[in-house]
Amino acid sequence: MKILMLNCVDIWGGGEVYTLELCKRLSKKGMDVTLGATPDASLYKKGEEAGLSLIPVKMDSSRDFRAIFNLIKVIKNEKFNIIHTNSLRDHFLTGLALRFFRDSHKVHLLRTQHIYFPDKFRFFLLPLYNYFTHTTICVSQYIKNNLLSYGVKDNKLIVVINGIDVDNIEKTSAAIDIKQIKNNNILIGCIGRLSKEKGQETAIRAFSIVLKEFPSVRLLIVGDGPDRLFLEGLAKEMNLEENIIFLGLRHDIPGIIKNLDISLNPSIVQESCPLSVIENMAGGTAVVASRVGGIPELIEHGKSGLLAVSGDPQSFADNILTLLRDDNLRKSLGNNARERAKNFFHLDRMSDDIINIYTNLPS
Repeated sequence: MKILMLNCVDIWGGGEVYTLELCKRLSKKGMDVTLGATPDASLYKKGEEAGLSLIPVKMDSSRDFRAIFNLIKVIKNEKFNIIHTNSLRDHFLTGLALRFFRDSHKVHLLRTQHIYFPDKFRFFLLPLYNYFTHTTICVSQYIKNNLLSYGVKDNKLIVVINGIDVDNIEKTSAAIDIKQIKNNNILIGCIGRLSKEKGQETAIRAFSIVLKEFPSVRLLIVGDGPDRLFLEGLAKEMNLEENIIFLGLRHDIPGIIKNLDISLNPSIVQESCPLSVIENMAGGTAVVASRVGGIPELIEHGKSGLLAVSGDPQSFADNILTLLRDDNLRKSLGNNARERAKNFFHLDRMSDDIINIYTNLPS
């Protein structure tokens, strides 16, 4: 089999991490996989650095119909028989391309669904999912339930929970500069794009409550985005500048996680299966996360982490305080989280499940 893994968006986020890591692991396992991505995007550049087989595929949007003819040419010349798409635009345009491709019956179209169903395109997309896509891989049961609710057929859907390179996180050394910040302080981390839906405002307001009982605790906010100035202003307004450290965009996340005592995922949107939660679990950190979307499928409340009410600073503060008051509980949850990540959310497990889907496609 010859696989074209497509992800033609320009951003760098969880879906792009998934695409890159899956390609790397499939290649390592001997699969003939080529990554198709926008040539000036981070994903393409990181694919080059990883030594992956690459094809530049430019798609400006879901309405970039010029890309259809380029796709037909690529599929025909390279003789791909599996096209695995990862975003709306490459799924939609590939579906159209295969309608015009003379030998389309020889090509299987698959999709990994990273986010919930795009309702405003329902009229156009439902036939694509139900009749022109062989299998849609859902990254959580939550995502599968969402697609079912919009009318996607059950026999077209399969759940494969996200996986990460747990071994890489385990062998990564702690970041030196974060070690220096830690000193004798307890560190709480909140890692992710600084935007409203990620809920960092909730984290800051919860942290202000926690400080009243534990004044030596520090909060690290890792990432960048459109809400950075607002969040920095909020910290200043609440007189928290000495206790909250904005680290900006970092490329050594596993090293940062190694220094954390508690990690927060305060999302206020229906997260499908956030890699950041799994990364923190793999690092042995006690996680407090919003009870939304697919997150409860990752964290067993009270056993491998704690779940809080989304958007509720008091709920997050109460859970953080529970961990700060009980060192044994905090360590136990962190250890359980690490074992759960190793057993259920490993990249090897995810890639093996996807290879099994590939090998069971009709010839």
